[in-house]
Amino acid sequence: MSLSGVDLNLLLALDALLTERNVTRAAERMSLGQSAMSAALARLRKQLGDPLLVREGRTYRLTTLAESLVEPVREAIAAADQVLGVRRPFDPRTDERAFSVIASDYVTLVLLRPLLAALAVEAPGVRISVMATGGDFDDRLRRGSADLLIYPVDLAEPLSGLPRTVLFSDEFVLVADRDNPDVADELDVDAFTRLPYAGIGGAVPAVVESQLEALGVVPRLEAVTQNHVILPFLVAGTRLVSFVPERLLRSVSAHVQVRTVRFPIALRPLVEAMYWTTRSSDDPAHRWLRARLVEQAQGI
Repeated sequence: MSLSGVDLNLLLALDALLTERNVTRAAERMSLGQSAMSAALARLRKQLGDPLLVREGRTYRLTTLAESLVEPVREAIAAADQVLGVRRPFDPRTDERAFSVIASDYVTLVLLRPLLAALAVEAPGVRISVMATGGDFDDRLRRGSADLLIYPVDLAEPLSGLPRTVLFSDEFVLVADRDNPDVADELDVDAFTRLPYAGIGGAVPAVVESQLEALGVVPRLEAVTQNHVILPFLVAGTRLVSFVPERLLRSVSAHVQVRTVRFPIALRPLVEAMYWTTRSSDDPAHRWLRARLVEQAQGI
């Protein structure tokens, strides 16, 4: 096929369609109308002789050809950027950009919430969408559905090979309701294992519980949630105990009647890092956001 008959601008539309796997979201990603993106998809289908996106119920799936094009298309766009010098400096005061960040509820509360408040003044044209972690976080990052992932270093084996920067660490503290009659100011291991415990479960990896298990400490699990932020609220007003990150506890202390309890075992701190893909490393806007996250993390 001769390149003279190909509209290379369609590469950007194709990349958006392969990433989002949805015409509407691809149009939003490129700031286009849905009709314009549908027209681009029709041209791509004709050019490649393949439907590319096939409807399955309410969703779309990529055809075999489309799946095989995901990485080559991204590499082609990156090469064009490098050859043509299309990257330009990013000015957060005037430029517009939309980012998607995968992060836990805990990270959203202690790090992203104050950042969003600051960016509303500093960078009015920048929009950040926060996406829940879920079980496919690494796939979403690698295929470009998200720009950044903030995730615990201890659980980051699926992210091997990706660039990363450590943002901050946090200590786990044991908490109980302020009026819990079963809990003194300090608990030994035996007393702890007899108390009802609230922990993390489901699709979210259990950072604390895995450490306790490795130490031979088996809590009496009576309540399970997938969200760290809800743990202090589960403990308040009940006889439950739980481990929560200290920064989280400070953020919600005005709203929950809980207290910290001394415990003889020191758990490894929770270390949060941000991860991205190499194709974003030299993007000026992406570099700016990473630097801004580092700066914000230093101040929490």
